[in-house]
Amino acid sequence: MYKRHIAFMTIIFITISFLSFGSKFQINEESVNNLITFFSIVFGFYLTTFSVLYGSKTCTRLSSEQDPHIKTQTMLQTLKKYFQTSFVISISSTTILVIIGMLNWAVGIEDAKKLILNIKGFPIPISDLIVSLCLGLSAVNIILMYIILKIFLNSFLEEV
Repeated sequence: MYKRHIAFMTIIFITISFLSFGSKFQINEESVNNLITFFSIVFGFYLTTFSVLYGSKTCTRLSSEQDPHIKTQTMLQTLKKYFQTSFVISISSTTILVIIGMLNWAVGIEDAKKLILNIKGFPIPISDLIVSLCLGLSAVNIILMYIILKIFLNSFLEEV
C-alpha cells in the first residue's frame, strides 16, 4: 500500500474515533444491523471486484509492471495489499459490530454503557470505545472502497 493512503486512512481513523468517542456517540440495534449489512455488501463488492480482475488483461499487465512508488514489487502485488487490507478491515468491522450487538443484547444497552475500563485513573466506557473504533474503521472502509472502486473502473476501461 502507498504511504499516502496509509497516512490518510490513519488520520481519518484517529479523527473519526476521537470525535465519536469525545461526543459519546452511541449506536442502537438498528444502526448495528444497518452497519453489518453495509459491511457485508462492501465485503461482497470486494470479492466481486477481485473475481472480475482475476484472469483479466489488467491482471496480466499489472503482474508485469513494476510499481513506480514501491520499487520492490509489481503493481499486482500492491493491488493485493489493498485487497488484503480491505478484507481485514471489513471483517474486523463486522466482528466488532456483532460484539456490540451481543453485548447490548446480553446485558442490555443501559448496562452496557456502564461497563468501564479504568486505565491509569481514566475511566473509559467500553461501549463508547468499541463504538468509536467501529466508526473509525467504517470511515477507513469507505476510503478503501473508493480506492478499489477507482482501480476497478480503470481496469474496466482497459478491458473494453
